[in-house]
Amino acid sequence: MQTRKDDGIFPLVDSGGNYIDAEFGLTKREYFAAMAMQGLIIQNEYFPHSIPTKAVELANELIKALNENDSNVTE
Repeated sequence: MQTRKDDGIFPLVDSGGNYIDAEFGLTKREYFAAMAMQGLIIQNEYFPHSIPTKAVELANELIKALNENDSNVTE
């Protein structure tokens, strides 16, 4: 299953597990970027204006790595 950057991080599902709204709230990319920003701010290694750019870059790399690893997994 591919991780798509525009999928919702917390999709709404009904009691049967069917998607009601897969795009509800933050996207996976936005969520991953927010988490990366927290780490970058704590590290204090980047200038404030470069943190958002680096966070999005890291989010994109995570999505890419998840998809690469997923294609190598056999079930």
